[in-house]
Amino acid sequence: MTRSTLISAAQIGLIAVVCWNLRAFTSQTLKLPARGVHDIVGWEKAWEPIGAFLHAKYELGDIGYVTARSLRGEPLSEREDVSRIELYYVVIPLNLVPNRTDTPFVLADFTAERPNKLPPGLEEVVDSGRGLVLLKNTLSR
Repeated sequence: MTRSTLISAAQIGLIAVVCWNLRAFTSQTLKLPARGVHDIVGWEKAWEPIGAFLHAKYELGDIGYVTARSLRGEPLSEREDVSRIELYYVVIPLNLVPNRTDTPFVLADFTAERPNKLPPGLEEVVDSGRGLVLLKNTLSR
């Protein structure tokens, strides 16, 4: 009888621990922000139309990265620098190279501001509608 009592107590204890863990897991999961709130997800959505175009034309290699500030010769702001680092992840397998316009394609991050005109030799190919614009270099062929 003592043995069956110990087995029952162990089973009840095990069930209690499982219930406690499920409650703790559910509580922690409900505190997480929604997936779409993360910045990387926003960049992935902005990249979709550009990535679809580039995949058909240019699968591997360097792609330039510019902002309105870098086109004026100004250093990147802290927010633009963070955005650039997040975009490194999104554009894999392409190699995102900052402040270069001599690559076949240039990714322009105009989320903060849009320049009045583009530099000579760069023409707009795809606008994501979310601040990312794909530019084609007409001078490098």
